[in-house]
Amino acid sequence: MDIIQYTRKGGVIMQMSEAAELRKAWKEKGDPPCDHPGYHPKEYHLGTSTGDRVCTVCGYSGHPDSFKK
Repeated sequence: MDIIQYTRKGGVIMQMSEAAELRKAWKEKGDPPCDHPGYHPKEYHLGTSTGDRVCTVCGYSGHPDSFKK
């Protein structure tokens, strides 16, 4: 599965549908714990920001404060 991250003014973004694909693949791997390492791109749905960030490892989507800094 190839996840395409788009670059927009302000950084890299990920479409909501791509995050859903990542979550599905992660669950197929047994849904192991993830500490959400690395960069967390902004999540977009139909061209509009959801206000959430996405873990590029497991696909978790949540408020930016829910990720470790």
